[in-house]
Amino acid sequence: IALTVVLVNTQRLSKRWLIAAALQFTGNALFLGRTRLFWILTVTVIMLAPVAKCRLSLGRVVIIGAALVSILVGVFVAVGAWIGKLQAANVLQKDSDVPFVVQNVYVYSTAGFAYFNRIVETESPRPGFEGVAAPLYQVGNLLGLTPAPRSQVNEELYIPYGVNVGTFLEPFFRDGGYPLTMAGILFNTLCIDYVALLLWRSNNYLGWHASAQLCFTSAMAGFTPKITTFPIWLFLGGAAVSMLLQRGRGSLSGR
Repeated sequence: IALTVVLVNTQRLSKRWLIAAALQFTGNALFLGRTRLFWILTVTVIMLAPVAKCRLSLGRVVIIGAALVSILVGVFVAVGAWIGKLQAANVLQKDSDVPFVVQNVYVYSTAGFAYFNRIVETESPRPGFEGVAAPLYQVGNLLGLTPAPRSQVNEELYIPYGVNVGTFLEPFFRDGGYPLTMAGILFNTLCIDYVALLLWRSNNYLGWHASAQLCFTSAMAGFTPKITTFPIWLFLGGAAVSMLLQRGRGSLSGR
């Protein structure tokens, strides 16, 4: 969807392709989850930034940013209301004068830190990389080479609200304890930004797409570990192949 919108914006595709993008977005709304639509919209906006046809002053960036956040929160709340999560038992169990909508957004925005703290206090790590490298374990399991990795959907803990998100550090701690957690902090802070910058400078649409995906994983780091999911690995792999082919064509044309 993001690639289609950007290619239309750069006049590589006709505007009729936006109909296909809209249908795809509507199809994704059929999945009973809130992150999916949030994800698509965020990546699309990030990809449009380098091809924006208007000059972006600081004031305009602030206005656009505020509008984007409002739209994304609106989508999050609307989908939550649609699938019945705004008045779930995990919110009603705690008396509060705060409206359910605000409670729901607040809990999902901040509970990851408390969830991770509970894991550190009560669990012992299981050596391996089935959380950090879950996509490899999934492929290995399909090929009969490795056992199935643990579920990437965490169990719900009450802290005191029922939540199942533990920041991007959750799989690092469960796989390797404090040493791997420290490595995960350095990796997420330095390596992801560096790779995203290289992809941004690649002059390649799939590279831009992968860079936008990494920006999204960093934006969600305080909430959930998107960097360990199969789609992100798939997008990064596609970008790597596209950039290698692009470099190969450049070398051949230079000859």
